[in-house]
Amino acid sequence: MIWQENSKVIVMTTKEVERGKNKCVKYWPDVGSGQLKEFGRIRVSTLSEKPCPDFMLRELQVTDSKTNEIRVLFQFHFTAWPDHGVPSDPGCVLNFLQEVNLKQDQVQPAGPIVVHCR
Repeated sequence: MIWQENSKVIVMTTKEVERGKNKCVKYWPDVGSGQLKEFGRIRVSTLSEKPCPDFMLRELQVTDSKTNEIRVLFQFHFTAWPDHGVPSDPGCVLNFLQEVNLKQDQVQPAGPIVVHCR
């Protein structure tokens, strides 16, 4: 989907593990590990991670192994969203959305933003 729609920004609104339960499969490797995650002909590596107060910003390199085309995507992992609730401070959500929209505008032309939770 990311490849087909030329999406450049991913928004993840869940933690990987909450209350001891896996909530989301980690589809990106650790930064600096030199590892790749493979999904069919799509390969994913993590170029960088930048911790922010309410989210983690990751820069991912995605490669189509059939054509060797490389794309760079940005994953905004919102970590301030509580399980079974809503953030107590709406300002953190608004700031997060502002950062997401700013990045989407910077990486034009880009397809739709992909948003996922668990």
